[in-house]
Amino acid sequence: MAMGITNSRPSCHRHQRLSGLYVELYPTDSKEQRLNRQPLYYACEEEYTVEDLCFKAASTCDITPPYVSMFGLVKEDLATWLSPSTKVSAKKGEKVVLIFRLRFKFASLFEHRRPTRHGIDHHQNSTVLDENAMSYYFLQAREDFLSGRIKILPNNNKEKAIEQSLGLAVLDMLRISLEQNVPVDQIKKQYGYKDLLPPEMKQLLTRYNPFNRNRIKSKFNGFLQEWAEKEVENANRTALFMKEKYLKHMEQVEGRDYGWETFEGYDGRSKGTTVRELIRVSGDKGISWCNPPEGDPLPGMWQNFCDFQNLNDVSVQEIQGNLWEVILNRLQGGGPKVLHFKDCDVVVSLLTLIDGYHRLLVDSYHYFWRDIAPPSLLILADIKAHGSIMRPFAEQKIEKHGNKPGTYVLRAHTEIYGNFFLNVCFPGGEIKNFQVVCQQREGKMQYSMEPNKQDEWFDSMKELVSNYGRNTVGLPFRFDRCLPPKRDEKTNLTIRRVEDAPPPPSPRPLQPTMPRQLIQEDNLIQEDNLYSGKFTTVQKGRIKQDGMSQPVVAIKRLKDENWFKVFHQSASKLQQWDDKHIIRMKGLCVDPPIMVLEYARFGSLGDYLRTHKVTVELPWLLTAAHQLASVMLYLESKGFGHGGLCAQNVLVANETPFIKLGDPGISFSAEKKKRLLWLAPELVFDHKDPSPSSDKFSYGTTLWEIFNYGAEPLSVLASETVQQLYTEGTMLKCPDNCPESVYWKMRWFWQKDPLQRPEYRAMLRTLNHPDVTDQSGPPAVERLGPGGTDDTFPIFNGNIELFPDDDDGNDRKTPQLVPDNPFALPPPTQMDPPLRTDQKFLKGDLKFRKELGSGYFGRVDLYSYDPYGSECEYGPLVRLFAVKSVKRNAVYFDKNPAKLEEYRKDFLDELKLLKTLSHPNIIQVIGTMQDTDDEFPALVLEYMEYGSLEIFLRKWKANIQLDRQLRYAFQVAQGMEYLHGKHVLHRDLAARNILVAHADIVKISDFGLSRELTEGTYYSSQKGIFPINWYAPEALDKVNKYQKASDVWSYGVTVWEILSLGKKPEYSKNGGGDNDIEEPVYDKLQRGERLVKPEQCPDEVYAVVNKCWEWEPRDRPSFELLVAQFEELTKVKYAGVLYNS
Repeated sequence: MAMGITNSRPSCHRHQRLSGLYVELYPTDSKEQRLNRQPLYYACEEEYTVEDLCFKAASTCDITPPYVSMFGLVKEDLATWLSPSTKVSAKKGEKVVLIFRLRFKFASLFEHRRPTRHGIDHHQNSTVLDENAMSYYFLQAREDFLSGRIKILPNNNKEKAIEQSLGLAVLDMLRISLEQNVPVDQIKKQYGYKDLLPPEMKQLLTRYNPFNRNRIKSKFNGFLQEWAEKEVENANRTALFMKEKYLKHMEQVEGRDYGWETFEGYDGRSKGTTVRELIRVSGDKGISWCNPPEGDPLPGMWQNFCDFQNLNDVSVQEIQGNLWEVILNRLQGGGPKVLHFKDCDVVVSLLTLIDGYHRLLVDSYHYFWRDIAPPSLLILADIKAHGSIMRPFAEQKIEKHGNKPGTYVLRAHTEIYGNFFLNVCFPGGEIKNFQVVCQQREGKMQYSMEPNKQDEWFDSMKELVSNYGRNTVGLPFRFDRCLPPKRDEKTNLTIRRVEDAPPPPSPRPLQPTMPRQLIQEDNLIQEDNLYSGKFTTVQKGRIKQDGMSQPVVAIKRLKDENWFKVFHQSASKLQQWDDKHIIRMKGLCVDPPIMVLEYARFGSLGDYLRTHKVTVELPWLLTAAHQLASVMLYLESKGFGHGGLCAQNVLVANETPFIKLGDPGISFSAEKKKRLLWLAPELVFDHKDPSPSSDKFSYGTTLWEIFNYGAEPLSVLASETVQQLYTEGTMLKCPDNCPESVYWKMRWFWQKDPLQRPEYRAMLRTLNHPDVTDQSGPPAVERLGPGGTDDTFPIFNGNIELFPDDDDGNDRKTPQLVPDNPFALPPPTQMDPPLRTDQKFLKGDLKFRKELGSGYFGRVDLYSYDPYGSECEYGPLVRLFAVKSVKRNAVYFDKNPAKLEEYRKDFLDELKLLKTLSHPNIIQVIGTMQDTDDEFPALVLEYMEYGSLEIFLRKWKANIQLDRQLRYAFQVAQGMEYLHGKHVLHRDLAARNILVAHADIVKISDFGLSRELTEGTYYSSQKGIFPINWYAPEALDKVNKYQKASDVWSYGVTVWEILSLGKKPEYSKNGGGDNDIEEPVYDKLQRGERLVKPEQCPDEVYAVVNKCWEWEPRDRPSFELLVAQFEELTKVKYAGVLYNS
């Protein structure tokens, strides 16, 4: 547990309470009950996150959002801190007490040279605590002192302790006098000086003789008089001033213990829990440790581990029952710190402290362990919003990006919890500030941007911004480009300590440096050849020196001296880098140009992975990826761009593994075409120099190489095809051995906009816990509104496979089309470039892949099409189509040959109509496939990789909750409304004829074209073949009249299937004869029987569905009404409602 902490809590609320959850607040004054704050109370079994409770407590104490991150909730022992994400409640009959405290402290807050919050420039820095936050901190510190939590007997020096305590009592009495606006003499009548001292000091004075007690009392009165006289003419003599003096004096009383929290664990490098290890953390000094055998450590025992800027990442895991391992990795300065703890509460207390200080000092939006991340931080990341930054920071950000109309910054409100501000640039460069209000409406939180003249409310910030991105309110522009937070961005949310140097300019220009050692070529002993490329060769060798044997080195020699300048720049960069995962330069030979480098005995990472694929397992790959992210984070922190990152330029120094990044080389300048897939778009199209942002793009591709065991992407394709692929932005497919969470992050490194590429720290967090899918990161679509995907790079396309061969060299018969989990990926931001909808393909144009399904009249097959003629069977430009063809030998046509020509005519007539249809929830018709006009054409459709909704619902029912089911129903209604508006009847609407494009996108297919038959489900009539259990009574009647309202009936059955997660619709089994298969259903419907309400389906949802089954067609709702009803249910009533049936 945390050490050096005794029990101290708001004393005035220790009375007996009812059961429930209490959040205690420090009182304003222990004797003025009328001013005391009452604890916040929540009834039993009401559940809240700790962050929510902190927001409520802070709001009660008038502490505004920019300062709440310095506070937290702690248990009554004042040692066990809860993470912001922890959900707390009191069980029935239980009383749970938590205390709202300032946790994150900095020394010298009230000195002339003091820590400050960052301003737009150093002249506009602000105080770490505003008046209200500081006042609450004063009450907390005063309570700690009066309750005896603070040690006041340094080295058993009683006289010094008495003097310090009397000084605090004097300041407290003066503060009370100023707050109550009464003379000090009257305050002395209300308070004896002992009332303002802790119990330990009272007991000490009680043991004194009367003479000494009077002497101390006289000293107190003397101090009081001296202060009163000294400050009487001082304009700063306010209650706030006295609080600051009290806190300053309190810091001196605590001395070297001020601001430290200490935790006891065990040295993780030793086996079991044998070696005791203490870890302590403070905002001023960072993280320290020691291994005292027992008792409190001596001051000289503590060793510094790292400051927060140097903390790379944190790994947490439960290694066995009740034993937790915490690994702290630093950027520089040595190896990691491995700690073991027996108590998870101690782990959470430690990591929330490290996490909080890191956000206050380094990066306001980073977290090391997702389990303890503040929920609000995850929300901000999801909507690309800043925290409670002040308006000048938002405006400065917009100005730095060119004051382009529609550029905006979304930021949390600086005064009201839950609200937001939108700063947006208008035409002409004016930046306006809009407030976004969050209110409880109709049982849920909704958002609106003021002035809300049209009374528009939205269920989420995403919906609000998307709405204004479509420019529905007549603004002279649309919300076009969001500027999200950047890594390590300094705002009023971050604190600059006194000792912190100002940040270096970014980007930092490269400074030429002299080599560490100039070496003559004659002093090099060259041995084996390691590598020979177009511009350089690398040899194994040694340096001759005084006849002594020297370590092996790598000798890198420039072949073509035309590239001497680039070669020298690469050497200059390498000399300025100092990290354990960067290859070290031993020296330089100027003539001829030679770099003498540290030797990595196992060669390049790419070669190593290819030759050791059988023995290298996933943990090895994760470690290598982790080390590479770590060194790239180091370069980014120094403002350097590498420019040559790829698996071939990463070296394996040890097989454990231990990798080292090589020098940049000259391939960036000389071989852009060859290295295209590693180069960020700004390097290719804008001809910019390498930067930390462009290196992130390269890291994404290198990561792909690592999990593909060194295979180079698209190596089998012609360079022209690769360039076409790169231009279109098609993304590399997920490697087979890559965890889903890692690929999720990997994708974002390929964003076209450098601002949207993720942080290396986020990647490190994912690599530490690859089994946890952390889907935080930039949204899939950067530009909002029409044409919004134009700026999105790359295009996510799950339909194509970019690496064509299996690792065993065997050709694949069918590409991998579907990710293992469709719910793990966002909707595609842009599919393949659109094809014309009137194309006519010859059979030779399309290549058969496999059969997808077969029905009574026809079949559906998967075909591939290469529009660019690359002749690459599994190339990146291959399109996949679903091709529907009629079975010429179908029994029905054999018995009725005249029907075949009739069917062909109907087919072509309807195809002509369907080519005119275009809706996001209707399958796209591409064209036809036939060799001659006499031949029956096959229908070419866009391919939906997840198949029919009927099967999808059954397969993924554990992942499909009510809100998603309602979205499916809403989308189908939208598609049907569009079809009816075009005077098209579907005639076979069912879940089997709804296709799934993505976990959140469905499309209607087979409208009027499919005549598939399943035994027992259809019956034959003069007009065709029909599905009984989906059909309306008028379609089952002998009149067999099908109309728009009949589609509505089928829609109701389809929604029933959705709500039943793919169950088949069936009526009761009683009644009916064997000779007439449709009459029993017709009779049951006529008697009023309908499909029963699915389990867990809300009554009001079933009521909408049931209305679709009215006997009279005129009584059924239109699809226009159904769209409105399901939009209301989806976006208002049941948004976010989850359940599994």
